[in-house]
Amino acid sequence: MGAVYPNSIFGWQPRIDQVNIVFANDPNTLATEIQGIETIIGTIPHIETSPPTGSNVTYPTMSARVSAAMNGAELPYAVLTGNNFFINQGQQLFNSYRATTDPYKMYNGQDITIPCNGYWSVHADQKWNQGPNEFRGGNVLFLYLNGTWIDSDQWDWTAAYANQAFHYATNIYGSQGWTKIKWEGLLHKGDRLQVLSANSTFCPGINITGMNFKAMCHRTVNTSFTSG
Repeated sequence: MGAVYPNSIFGWQPRIDQVNIVFANDPNTLATEIQGIETIIGTIPHIETSPPTGSNVTYPTMSARVSAAMNGAELPYAVLTGNNFFINQGQQLFNSYRATTDPYKMYNGQDITIPCNGYWSVHADQKWNQGPNEFRGGNVLFLYLNGTWIDSDQWDWTAAYANQAFHYATNIYGSQGWTKIKWEGLLHKGDRLQVLSANSTFCPGINITGMNFKAMCHRTVNTSFTSG
């Protein structure tokens, strides 16, 4: 006879010394139930054998492994901070960053390389400062996937001040323009993400600061799909 578990909970009446007779069926039934539990739980239950990236991950207990899974502890992510730089009028440059937190080694100095198929969120932002100048035009932040532009944000110096004489408002005179990108979608393992800055003003040197570039996997996906 097969184990009762996992279809239901095995019932057991404790045996009493010198009262109950212990038949061979008693330990045999218990052994069958133990085997049923072991079959469902599987061997080495404290080891995650299929993490989103890398090889097996060994936890001290099965409970620790379950808690890690519930908290998304093995889902890859990267948090990058930019290296401030000046960009000339009409110039376009791919940003460079340094890793603030990158435990999965996703940033290679040029781009974020996606380590697993999944649903990802990507965030990029930065400040543009042309100082006390009043050069009209815009600055554009682009997000590239595998060399193709997929999203962008623009700071328009002209429209930002809404003044036909192009006089800056006193509370933002000489301050920063902002661009922010927030993108979500499906990405493949090996996909590459880059950020491009474009100075479409006549300002000879805009200082780019406050740069951030982040990517996080929310869940893995095993089915086929088109990136982005």
